[in-house]
Amino acid sequence: MARYRITQIEDYEPLIGRENVERVCEKARKLKDLRVANFNSTYYGGGVAEMISSLTLLMNSLGLRTEW
Repeated sequence: MARYRITQIEDYEPLIGRENVERVCEKARKLKDLRVANFNSTYYGGGVAEMISSLTLLMNSLGLRTEW
């Protein structure tokens, strides 16, 4: 049976390095009390819709209140 989990920022460390992961986490801490709302003209299809879906989950995992 396949097991799925939400991608965490640490999963990108082999690609972008530890320093960049820490920098993203620090920026997220500074924005923690804000709410981020993403808007797009379509709910599915196209590159933007695909990116916002993943980005929303990643931002939420960093402790940001993010919606789409």
